[in-house]
Amino acid sequence: MYCLLLAMPPLRMLRMNEPSLNATPDSAAPTKPPPLWIRGLIALGAGAWGVALVLMRGGDDRDMKDLDQAWYAARALIAGGNPYDVVGPGQAFEWGWPLLYPLPAVLIAVPFSFANLPLARLLFVAISSALLGFAFTRHGYHRLLVFGSMAYLFAAVVAQWEILLSAAAILPFAGWALAAKPNIGLALLVAYPRRQAFIALAAILTLSIVLMPGWPLEWWKALDNASHIRPPVTYAGGIFLLLALLRWRRPEARLLAALACTPHNIALYALIPLFLIPATLGESLILAWCTWIAKLILDASHHGPWESYDQMFAFNGTFLVPLVYLPALIMVLRRPNEGDVPDWVDRGLRKLFLRLPGRNRVLRSGTSHAQ
Repeated sequence: MYCLLLAMPPLRMLRMNEPSLNATPDSAAPTKPPPLWIRGLIALGAGAWGVALVLMRGGDDRDMKDLDQAWYAARALIAGGNPYDVVGPGQAFEWGWPLLYPLPAVLIAVPFSFANLPLARLLFVAISSALLGFAFTRHGYHRLLVFGSMAYLFAAVVAQWEILLSAAAILPFAGWALAAKPNIGLALLVAYPRRQAFIALAAILTLSIVLMPGWPLEWWKALDNASHIRPPVTYAGGIFLLLALLRWRRPEARLLAALACTPHNIALYALIPLFLIPATLGESLILAWCTWIAKLILDASHHGPWESYDQMFAFNGTFLVPLVYLPALIMVLRRPNEGDVPDWVDRGLRKLFLRLPGRNRVLRSGTSHAQ
């Protein structure tokens, strides 16, 4: 990772690629992206960094990762079985809960299921990280600090989906990946609504229904066992996150407000989508520091084993909401409520509400300025 940072352009170049928070509406324009070959090299470096983390800290087959349940479920699906009958307490794949992922996540895991489990983890983290590196350099280099954050380090080690989902939010060709975690995927769609993403989601959902028509009901039943999944707004200070709606025209504001209301595990890996919020190198650095500070405080404040996962995630939320989510809110509120809403969305909202606050500044193509 340090080699990757050293290979990046000097700080002056980084600042040249930062979008200005003080730009006037008339002068605002999308920041020119780095050349594709540089973004490609960064993507390769990000993938290699993910592989290195998995090799250093990924453990062995006995040390279960989040991808493992989808990997096992994919193998069961290929063999003609029901993925929801093989994952969970007392099942063939011993897990703390039933399979909490929808069938599209299992379909996405199918290509990885042809490799053994350690290799599947490596490939999953490498590809997800490479896509994240490519996506996060779309309008500059400042978001690359995510790869030095505790959010990414933890997500890579446990092979979590938030790396892939955060990349899919701003890569139109990867919109299908948002179906793997519909709660997080919906929040990202609220922030970055794209026709390509909706088409890709419709395609993978249709395929999943064709292959297994009854999976939505089985998945919904499995969610009854997920009492540990809560929205950030229910934790101390979380209600203030709704202030992001004051800047509703900005994608980062919609993202924060949607995440605040979306039930999900409040864990370090869940913080990766928040790195879509920083608009400057300084803000990215602050958010990365916040993840490290939060990790240090979490480790220093807890002693002894957890009695339940509900207790563990409640403890996490008590610290992560004020230490990471609220600083992200401050970044959002410092910006004007000026548009990043695609034209087709803006027109639809105006038909419903007639007059909305803020100013829209999208291109005719519907591409947002700050992505």
